[in-house]
Amino acid sequence: MKTVRFLLLVPIALGAAALAGCGSDSPGPAPDPGLPESWAGTWSVTVTVLDCDSGGVVGETTAEQVLCAGEPLRFDLQQFEIECTGPITDADFEVDCTDVWPIPDCVLTVHVTLAGTKTGDAFEGAGGIRTTAEPATPGSCDGYGLCYDLTIAGDRAGDAGAACP
Repeated sequence: MKTVRFLLLVPIALGAAALAGCGSDSPGPAPDPGLPESWAGTWSVTVTVLDCDSGGVVGETTAEQVLCAGEPLRFDLQQFEIECTGPITDADFEVDCTDVWPIPDCVLTVHVTLAGTKTGDAFEGAGGIRTTAEPATPGSCDGYGLCYDLTIAGDRAGDAGAACP
């Protein structure tokens, strides 16, 4: 299945986060049916990552991404994946993604939210990434309790062409 990523420049130990239009093998709730036909196409997407405490910009990236109708959303955080649930309609989206990942000496809980609106050939939204960690030994999870706010905006740049099944 095709992987579609909106890279989020999040400078954390986990690496860059990404929003994707494809399922994963991660356990958890079944994903929603996927993107409506109105979302299919090539999009120019800008993601801005903000520090929760200061509100300062941590990173920003713009990339062209292909979205295919019927593919569910998920987030990639380097080698980990989170399936997202929540409605995605022709006019708006509100996804919630939570998973628990064992990492060396820690159990990391990652929660990603993203909500916004789509009007014609443009969309915008906001959300966040929050993590908590339970250490196996004291101090083993230092630096994994993270908080970032996100903004995302996209404009349709063309059709999906042969990239979609």
